[in-house]
Amino acid sequence: MQMRKIVIKVSNLLDKRGMTQKDLAEATGMTPTQISVICRNVGTGINKEHLAKIADVLGIKDLREIIDFE
Repeated sequence: MQMRKIVIKVSNLLDKRGMTQKDLAEATGMTPTQISVICRNVGTGINKEHLAKIADVLGIKDLREIIDFE
């Protein structure tokens, strides 16, 4: 059985909103490195608090706008 891959779609959301990773880092209080790791989908886990901060800044009401399965 092959496991599905979880995809974080923050990079696409930033593009749609005309924001940079630096803008998001400043707005959330997270480091640019943390935002970069999330946008590149290279981490092995994601902090729920970070996800909530990103959702608040981007005006996300449904978590499926940020996370998807591939």
